[in-house]
Amino acid sequence: MPNHHRYTAEDYRLARGRLIAEMGGKCVPCDERGIETTDNLTFGHPNGRNWEPNRKNRMQRLRLYRRDWLAGECRLECAGCNLSANGYATNHKKASRRRRGEPRRKARPPAL
Repeated sequence: MPNHHRYTAEDYRLARGRLIAEMGGKCVPCDERGIETTDNLTFGHPNGRNWEPNRKNRMQRLRLYRRDWLAGECRLECAGCNLSANGYATNHKKASRRRRGEPRRKARPPAL
């Protein structure tokens, strides 16, 4: 009977942390380090990727991120740089606040 290993959330967290440390542990575009936690760092593909992340499990994604990084196609980015590089946010600070879960600021009423 084959022995299949089921990866746990802890296995993934440790493997992700090792990969981030191996990749340098900081955002390449703005030099922000993930000091307390690596949760604010993402894997960015400046030129796009040739695979769909939603069709892979999390351990497969880590292997593909590592492969892409070794090929020079992937880099570490903070959430703000990743969002702004992909055209989702125009303001780096705004994107970072959203990633940390801070509430949106209320819009100012229009001047009369």
